[in-house]
Amino acid sequence: MQPEKNSGFSLLELLIVMGITVVIVLAAFINSSSGDRAQAIRLQSSDIALALAEARDKAAAAVPFNGAPVYGYGVFFSLTSPQSFVVYADINNNMICDDIACGCTSGCEREKVEVRILNSKTSLYGLSVGDPPTVAPGNAGNTMAVYFCPPNPNVFMALATPRAPIAQALVQPHRFAEIFMSAAKEGQLI
Repeated sequence: MQPEKNSGFSLLELLIVMGITVVIVLAAFINSSSGDRAQAIRLQSSDIALALAEARDKAAAAVPFNGAPVYGYGVFFSLTSPQSFVVYADINNNMICDDIACGCTSGCEREKVEVRILNSKTSLYGLSVGDPPTVAPGNAGNTMAVYFCPPNPNVFMALATPRAPIAQALVQPHRFAEIFMSAAKEGQLI
């Protein structure tokens, strides 16, 4: 009689395979979460670019807003509302967003076309304008407007701080602007 051969795996072999599996799953999870943040930034960048293109196209076509003639369209960003931005229609020919959604407190018009909400993983943290922009995030202005004036449409970009209102800054056109965004890690609040 021959002794029976044991046809299973040893405990050591099972532990080695489980250890390798855990390392692979952990590496995939870490890579996936950083990839999710990068994807969220790319998605929001595309949404901002789309909002800018829509404002430009509406200004070029002189699309009326709520039945009123429009002098231009713009997109307004504010670091006091880092989870959203506002697309607006200029109905009083002053180039700025005169709507409560843009922080207007007196003499407000109804110029808000829409408020676009950033997804929960991204947030604005810096705004910069210049030829080219040289301001580092955190040292830039509190608000920024990108304004399109028909017929071409001409583009005006302005940055404002509490000491320099946006209406004064819009008279000087700039060719470049930067919007800085950050992405939260999983479970982190922005």
